[in-house]
Amino acid sequence: MNGQDKGIFYQLSHKYSLLHQTKFTKSSMLAVSHALEDIVISSGFKADMYVFFQHFKFFIEEIDRYLELAKICNNIYIFTSDVKWNELKQPNYPNNLIIIELNSLSPLIQEWNVIVDYRPNPMILATRELDEQPDLINWEREPQTMNQDKLPGKDDFRAFLGILSFDTKTALDGVKLARMNVPENSLADPAESSLLSQDNSNLDSKTSRDIDTTTYFINRALNEIEDKTIQLKRANVQLQEEIKNNKRTSYEMIKRLCFAAEYRDVETALHLIKMSYYSKELYRAYGANPTEVELMTYASLTHDIGKIGIPDRILMKAGRLTSEEYQVMKRHPYIGARILQDSSQRLINMARNICYYHHEKYNGKGYPLGLKGTDIPLEARIVAIADVFDALSSKRVYKQDFSKEKTLQIMLEERNNHFDGELLDLFFEIVDELLEFKFRLENLSMHKTNTELLNLYLQEIN
Repeated sequence: MNGQDKGIFYQLSHKYSLLHQTKFTKSSMLAVSHALEDIVISSGFKADMYVFFQHFKFFIEEIDRYLELAKICNNIYIFTSDVKWNELKQPNYPNNLIIIELNSLSPLIQEWNVIVDYRPNPMILATRELDEQPDLINWEREPQTMNQDKLPGKDDFRAFLGILSFDTKTALDGVKLARMNVPENSLADPAESSLLSQDNSNLDSKTSRDIDTTTYFINRALNEIEDKTIQLKRANVQLQEEIKNNKRTSYEMIKRLCFAAEYRDVETALHLIKMSYYSKELYRAYGANPTEVELMTYASLTHDIGKIGIPDRILMKAGRLTSEEYQVMKRHPYIGARILQDSSQRLINMARNICYYHHEKYNGKGYPLGLKGTDIPLEARIVAIADVFDALSSKRVYKQDFSKEKTLQIMLEERNNHFDGELLDLFFEIVDELLEFKFRLENLSMHKTNTELLNLYLQEIN
């Protein structure tokens, strides 16, 4: 078989056997793909994009986004089936938004791919719907729930197995595979491709896995700063402005990817914001410097990013989880840690520690590794306190919120068991301030959307 006889995800997943693969539900897929596109828009990337839709109607639903992207990108190739060409006859339809009609039998019809050909910030989401290839699922210790997930008529339960990657080698291979399906008369010159025009021969697999988009953003900005400092001797204030812009870009990426995991309803949006606020204020009380407190503000947003890989039927269940469902839910720290692994950046490393270890307990009886005491990273011990406090003091579908007194009594009983005792003492000293913030936020949530709440919070702390 040649490259056109197999899908892009199939070929990448077999070529890069060490790439971590994640199980996505449809709602998570939509959120992640939007997050990647929003990074292109907000950063103004002059990229080539390759986007795959399972049906033309899905593209039409999103056409306004792609008309906006077409103003920024060099070319956007849309791959889909059953194209209704008359629906594209509109004034000022851009020439660089190119529709590629796929045969209904093409394996690409089962895929949902977004490939951003832009160096040094390549991005690729390559996925395949699991209705035809359940044998691709290889979850460690996870029950096989495919038949339950794929319920007829339940669109939200559709499941995909996917690769979300920001490294050059993977994105380059994705670009090559996508271009094989573009008619020659529609294909831009390879020299115009940011990835294809570069010498990538010195990128081995290990190097490729170590590269993430945050590293790209930061290194690119620092290189520009150095060049401008040497060549133009610009004032220090301009240098500081470049650094500030770079930091905003990195934080924007964190915000969007984390919100992709927890955007689904108001309850989780509120939890996301409260967790960030409680964690940063406890870190401040501990004595962390302002830079570290700022990092904690954003890193703690990622604490449950691994829930991207948890089926919606479990994640959004109205009531307590069964024992089997709870075992699936307990995999989210592992999934989150894999998404954020192998970075040299302090922000990403802090976020990974929080994702992986915030369900560990001080007495060693937590999960996923059963770490004990100060073997648990400080940032995870802090977030563990914030997480339980919010769970106890907030209303859930299966319980009422506990009073301040009952919440603190329950937590006090877990001093040096679930929680680091010294950190818990500090937390109790600032708890009134935290509750005041909680009440203000919950009142505000009655009049704001999830996105508005998160943006207001981040504007306030900045």
